[in-house]
Amino acid sequence: MDWNKARNYTIILLLILNAVLLGLNLAEDLNRRLSKTEVENIIAVLESNDISVEAEVPQSAVSLSQLSLAAANYNLFDLVDVFFETDESVKRTEEFNATIFKTDDRELKVEGDIVTYTDKSLLISDKERAEETAQGYMEELNGLFPEFSYEYTAETDGKLLIKYDMHYKENDCFNNFCLFTFGAEGMTVSLRYLKPLGFTGAKSEVYCADVILLSFMNGIREIYPDESLTVSKLELGYLAKYEKEGEASEAIPYYRIILKEKNEVYYINGYTAAFSTA
Repeated sequence: MDWNKARNYTIILLLILNAVLLGLNLAEDLNRRLSKTEVENIIAVLESNDISVEAEVPQSAVSLSQLSLAAANYNLFDLVDVFFETDESVKRTEEFNATIFKTDDRELKVEGDIVTYTDKSLLISDKERAEETAQGYMEELNGLFPEFSYEYTAETDGKLLIKYDMHYKENDCFNNFCLFTFGAEGMTVSLRYLKPLGFTGAKSEVYCADVILLSFMNGIREIYPDESLTVSKLELGYLAKYEKEGEASEAIPYYRIILKEKNEVYYINGYTAAFSTA
């Protein structure tokens, strides 16, 4: 028997088999794309339950790996430079698990992976000026925490909210945010950052948006049985749960849903379609 020919035939057969499997996988991915009719149907189901959908409903389904995130490790001196610049009147104190830097009307507090800065003297009610102020701080903060980008400006309860989110290779990292709040008590900045280290593990299928919306409908009706509600945003990204204080587990794909009337955020596990409030 000619073993060289046999080996070559085996290699050719394996290549053909791999090509066929690749084609089947591509076809399966195409079949998992929601049609326009399917999107209309799921919206109709929610509307029949008094839940309207203003958000864009993703039609494609994807397979995603987990995302490894490192716990926050802030350089306190860099943060002081951003918020206090060359002010020499800053005093540092330690309070339980928090480190606090303070002047007469400004305070920077670092507690775990949450950074909070308040400037009571910065009274801004004009939207354009507030956005310029927030952008000025973000230009400094992006030197420390890259890949933050502008998300939205909103007004609620007489306050202006300006939010920045962080993306890693085009994937939204829901744990990471920088929120500016302008109101009668001055400006407050809330920051959280976990450093993305890269994707890990094999890719797994993520549920399509129709299954996610059904799960959300069932979950939210247990919280608000009778109220008229509106889904203002539906987006897919990564969320890390916490196993220990300040230590993030691996982030997995989640859908984030925002309710317009309540300004509340809900998360649906992309792998299991399980509903959760945080």
